[in-house]
Amino acid sequence: MDVIVRIRDTPVGFAVELSQPSAIGTLRTRNQTRPMGDTITAVPVTEHAPNAGIAPPADHAPIARNGRGTNGKFADPRRTADGKPRARVALGALRTLWFNTGTLCNLTCQNCYIESSPSNDRLVYLRRAEVRAYLDEIAALDLGTEEIGFTGGEPFMNPDILSMLDDSLADGYRVLVLTNAMRPMMKCAEGLLALLARYGQQLVMRVSIDHFRRELHEQERGHRSWAPTIDGLRWLSDQGFAIRVAGRQRWGDGEAALRDGF
Repeated sequence: MDVIVRIRDTPVGFAVELSQPSAIGTLRTRNQTRPMGDTITAVPVTEHAPNAGIAPPADHAPIARNGRGTNGKFADPRRTADGKPRARVALGALRTLWFNTGTLCNLTCQNCYIESSPSNDRLVYLRRAEVRAYLDEIAALDLGTEEIGFTGGEPFMNPDILSMLDDSLADGYRVLVLTNAMRPMMKCAEGLLALLARYGQQLVMRVSIDHFRRELHEQERGHRSWAPTIDGLRWLSDQGFAIRVAGRQRWGDGEAALRDGF
């Protein structure tokens, strides 16, 4: 079971979604600070939210932002508009814990799930102490966690990224980083090489290349985004990092054609 802690804006509201209430830490946004012990539902949680059915504690009312109310089908965090109980998901194990490092990114992609960009700082940078608190918690709860994932935004724009990776690796977890492998990652090259020397293939870099054709990749990620990504990918390969490549099927290619192209 994957659990993602994330904060996002929706067209008509603001959502903070936790797959499991936590006893420690805080969630920080530019607008508010909430205890991590709260599972918060704001209006509305759309059909794209994988944890939309998780309800907050009984004593926690829904929140709104910018004067938007909570009327309608999301007014009651525990029941649907027709009075049925909302679905709940009990946490029995935690295979992968994902961290969103912040919404800032060096690119503005057409289909980014969180609308990351060089100017979008709605989700402030995750801090090393916050990650440390969660690592201690999952160890104390003995959840069987195998992997820690870092996404964004672009994770390597976060000034704490190397220390957060080091802490996760030192605790024995496999660590997966989702990156565009461009300049922010290359600015961390020395620190990444140090992590590679200590932890080897325990650190996995997943590079986003939307298509093996430059023009289609740049259709998604913007002009002149191809060459720096390929340069970063080659550097990772030359240094011996464990690499994964994430592409898209939006242009109608079958899996076999994509594998051949890449």
